[in-house]
Amino acid sequence: MHAERLGAYEAAPAAMHAVHQVEAYLQQCGPEKKLTELVEARAFQITGWHAALIWTEALTHVADTHAPDGAYDEVRRRLADNGLVDLSILIGLIKSLEPAGNRLSVSAPGGGAVTSADTCSPPAPGYSSRQFSQKRDWEPLP
Repeated sequence: MHAERLGAYEAAPAAMHAVHQVEAYLQQCGPEKKLTELVEARAFQITGWHAALIWTEALTHVADTHAPDGAYDEVRRRLADNGLVDLSILIGLIKSLEPAGNRLSVSAPGGGAVTSADTCSPPAPGYSSRQFSQKRDWEPLP
């Protein structure tokens, strides 16, 4: 359940008008359009990733957090409907595969370390077998 949000245009119309005037000025007199678009895209990436990480943490600890409205609202502002669903599915899959990885690790020869020889195909031409001899440990996340 989401709390009703404050309407900025109704609460402070003069402030919002001033913001729009600054925006219009920047569009007419500010940096060239390509630079503005690049900065906007980068700012969205940074805030979008932050929102995705907040949502990941909320769903990872859902038993404790119950996916709070603040986390949902943050990610909802940054992602389209299908993006939010895709991210939530990804988080769920990662969390569901974690126990399987732990069980695989315990059942593997050597009792705890899964080697790439157990999990990977032989090296492709041009790659050394040394790259495929590293041990990989599956550890549960805190």
